[in-house]
Amino acid sequence: MISPLSWYGRYEESRMVPPHSPKPSVGDLLSPPVQAQMIEAIEAHLRAWRLRLQHPKVRALRQVRQSIGALLLYPPS
Repeated sequence: MISPLSWYGRYEESRMVPPHSPKPSVGDLLSPPVQAQMIEAIEAHLRAWRLRLQHPKVRALRQVRQSIGALLLYPPS
């Protein structure tokens, strides 16, 4: 395990390293059609997750979790 002080020393040393040439971003490396495909795939993934979050079982579990949390915070007297 790294002690906090040795970690901090390494952090300070890393800050003293002169800046390197800027790394190219992912957008610089990909052609526009590939970028468009990636964006479409990400948007489709997010749409699928939003649909899953609307599923009745997921909503019921969320309600149960909120109810348990409320009982833990405010137990009945």
